[in-house]
Amino acid sequence: IDLVQFTDTADVDPIYYDNPYYVAPENDLAQEAYVTLRDALKKSKKVAIGQVIIANRERIVAIKACGKGLILEPLRYNYEVRK
Repeated sequence: IDLVQFTDTADVDPIYYDNPYYVAPENDLAQEAYVTLRDALKKSKKVAIGQVIIANRERIVAIKACGKGLILEPLRYNYEVRK
């Protein structure tokens, strides 16, 4: 996951969210970064915007704190949204 920026939760219209994924650290080394990111997002009430490859396709994603974990939600592009 390549994080690009952070923004207020309200800045991303929920219509752009796709199917959510639960994110977990891969190993003990990643655990510290995971907890730091989760706590920072929770405290600041922001979401992280980044890029990740899912099923051989690069996707723009929002990462949100959720309880003791993180939720990754791919974002739809404007042309993919039915309004």
